[in-house]
Amino acid sequence: MFRNDKRKRILLLLLLTALLIFFIASEALFGTAVLPDGLVMTADGMEPMVCFETPLAQPGEMLQVEAYGYMVGETLTYRWRTDSRELETQESWYIPEEADLEQFIEVTVSSEYHGEQTARVYCSRLPVVYIDVENNEAIDSKKEYKKAEVTIQGAGDSADYYYEGTAEIRGRGNTSWEEEKKPYKLKLYDREGLLGMDSSRSWILLANYVDSSLMRNKLMFDLALEMDMPAPESCWVSLIVNGVYAGNYQLCEQIDLGTVIDQREGILLELDEYYDEEVQFRSSMDQPIMIQEPEDSVEASAQLDMIEVFINAFETAIRSSDYTAEYDDCIVHYSELFDMDALAKYWVLYEVFHNCDFMRKSTYIYIDPSGMAYMGPPWDNDWSSGIPPSEYWDRWSVLWFDAEAQADNWYRYLIRDPDFRERAREIYWEYRDQMEEMVMEGGVIDRNYWLLYESALSNDRLWKYGDGYEADVTLLRNWLSSRLKWLDQQFATEESLEASLSVEYESGSSSS
Repeated sequence: MFRNDKRKRILLLLLLTALLIFFIASEALFGTAVLPDGLVMTADGMEPMVCFETPLAQPGEMLQVEAYGYMVGETLTYRWRTDSRELETQESWYIPEEADLEQFIEVTVSSEYHGEQTARVYCSRLPVVYIDVENNEAIDSKKEYKKAEVTIQGAGDSADYYYEGTAEIRGRGNTSWEEEKKPYKLKLYDREGLLGMDSSRSWILLANYVDSSLMRNKLMFDLALEMDMPAPESCWVSLIVNGVYAGNYQLCEQIDLGTVIDQREGILLELDEYYDEEVQFRSSMDQPIMIQEPEDSVEASAQLDMIEVFINAFETAIRSSDYTAEYDDCIVHYSELFDMDALAKYWVLYEVFHNCDFMRKSTYIYIDPSGMAYMGPPWDNDWSSGIPPSEYWDRWSVLWFDAEAQADNWYRYLIRDPDFRERAREIYWEYRDQMEEMVMEGGVIDRNYWLLYESALSNDRLWKYGDGYEADVTLLRNWLSSRLKWLDQQFATEESLEASLSVEYESGSSSS
């Protein structure tokens, strides 16, 4: 049991003191202690309760036990243990050590009159998310939500953060739901800015199962934010489900209007080959487009024809010799329909990581109330950066991957436009330092490596994929370094970029 509110503890202590005084007085008069609501507290005392003063368990931070409901003068003994060892201390406090990381720390409090009471907490450098599903049920459905109690204890920079609340949880994902380690969607009853992120009701727990480095999604999201693109905020956590360690997860905002996209109005589309939403259409280029928001199917259906005309006009424009098309009784350039910077940033971002699902799955498009469309936010970057079929660092994603909708994707036409190419080249060099920061010695990957180290190794013991954490971090760093050097050569000049994008590959690969 966790308690983080000092005022609650003080009030509880005052209440217990008053009850004790009442108990002593009533027993002196009547031989037994009668409590309100007909409850009887015998000389053995009321039901005891044991908890930690704060559920933050990190090396060097004291864990203090608080015990309530015991008799004055009653002798208490303390026995501490972790998942791997008995601890020598018999004090009411314990200071965790490095050896305790990614384990439960448990204290058992014993007394002559009340037997044993136990409290436990998970020790991690990362925030810890505890999810206790009603009736201890498994989370085994993508459609059926189950009621759960959620507790979140921050760590590091968020060490002072603490949350308790009621929520609903279910599985999520398509391919990822078929893996051993499952991803989840969490829906809070009230909006909350978990761990300092923006306020939202809906949150995602990404499993990152095929990405043993655990970094690929967060690297892309964070780089997108540095490029001034809409992208999910996220942080790594240790997840405990029904009292059992479930692995390292990435807690992140769900892509929706009003959170990741800082707008309350507009339309959110998704291009995805699964084509599994209620309101959907095939564009003139046979791209599978679905309406994500508005969520109401009646409202979404009412806008379907307008959206289809809009997308088809864009597709006509990018395929025409002068990059224009007729739309709303006017001749418009494609950049009057889709924001040029957003188009270029999205392409550059996905080329950096060579994501095999580029323009095939989880491709989001936002149309603002004025009618301007923007590519993004980015999503699903686990199949990238050296993980087959994204192993080649010297291939253009836009030309190499050719499964389903990719074979005739929008960017194969956009890269023919000199204005688009030049804007993309400018954007690449504008953010090249931030890209280098990922791979340089002491940079983002190196810092993440140590932050995640114990959690990632613990995750490997439960869900090891491929060669595991340490090998995949090395692969990721080396692959991205080679990728950026190759891209430097392609983006060097207008001429080098045009020549490079004129290459025709014999075949591509997109299976994942």
